[in-house]
Amino acid sequence: MMNEARIMVGVNAAATASAAYHEALGYALARPQGRPLGSKAPR
Repeated sequence: MMNEARIMVGVNAAATASAAYHEALGYALARPQGRPLGSKAPR
């Protein structure tokens, strides 16, 4: 019983980490990065 609970905690942690990674990846890919070419540096 206790071993099953430990395994389920590990599986839950891995699933949560995977979901967080995929959400962060989608956000990072959709977020505009940098400045357009030819624009001057901000002051």
